[in-house]
Amino acid sequence: MKVGERIELGDCGMGMPVIRTWQALKKQPIGGIIWLTSTHP
Repeated sequence: MKVGERIELGDCGMGMPVIRTWQALKKQPIGGIIWLTSTHP
């Protein structure tokens, strides 16, 4: 499994995870993998 992009969301909330994920998805080819991590409950 090859990860195309890694996103560290930290403790951000209030829609920012959705925006950053959407931006990463636009860069990925079909079938690409995005690795997300977050500490926000």
